[in-house]
Amino acid sequence: MKMLFFIAALTINASAQIPVGGVTAAGGIINPFIVSSTANAASTAPAVTTGMNTTGATLLTLAISSFSNDPDGSASIVDAVGGNAACNNVGGGPPAWTPFGTSYASGSNVITNLFYCTPAHTGAGHTVTVTGLQFPAVVFTAWNIKTTLDVVNGAGSSGSVTTLSSGSSGSPAGSGELFITGYGSNGTSTGALSVNSGWTIPTNGTIFNGANGNTSLNTGIAWQIGGAGALTGTWTDTGNSTTMTAFVVAFK
Repeated sequence: MKMLFFIAALTINASAQIPVGGVTAAGGIINPFIVSSTANAASTAPAVTTGMNTTGATLLTLAISSFSNDPDGSASIVDAVGGNAACNNVGGGPPAWTPFGTSYASGSNVITNLFYCTPAHTGAGHTVTVTGLQFPAVVFTAWNIKTTLDVVNGAGSSGSVTTLSSGSSGSPAGSGELFITGYGSNGTSTGALSVNSGWTIPTNGTIFNGANGNTSLNTGIAWQIGGAGALTGTWTDTGNSTTMTAFVVAFK
């Protein structure tokens, strides 16, 4: 079965103007985003992200969408920075890549999960290699605040849609938490991707099937610093009516 993927123009909302790297902006908002890189692969080939500088990161996340097989049970994740592993493979000793909970699946077996880790090492040239999955799409991101998982929710469509909501995150433990929403989809995405108001899609925060000849899935993330209330991530992939997944998670 043919899967789809992507590197394309990003839709970034106005909050993307917040300074990068933990700098306090107007209104006291802090940007926790450091850097992202992406990868995708055809069939069961490894997905290898481009090397990036994760210096100063206190939290690493890895959004993965795959076809048919659940990343939670099937993914092998190996990261490398300066000859060291920042995080051990899933199920290994701490610090290890840990899934945020139940993966979210669509009716056509698009399955999405977010893995996270507090790294033992950071630095330049940091890469992640994901194996064991079908048509994987990967977004690897480094953050410099918030390391403890708080609330999680997600959803998968039963049929073809162009818009999907994660559902409510539920109330966080307090204000100022790092919220991340993400999505996965099948289909030939044009990259005309957007998320509801308040979220920022970071640079290199999405990967589309067109990046390798329309043979992989699509995935992406966005973030915001939350208040005291619950948040929802609603993703729209204009012109790509297909099965989708969406999630929202917060770190405190």
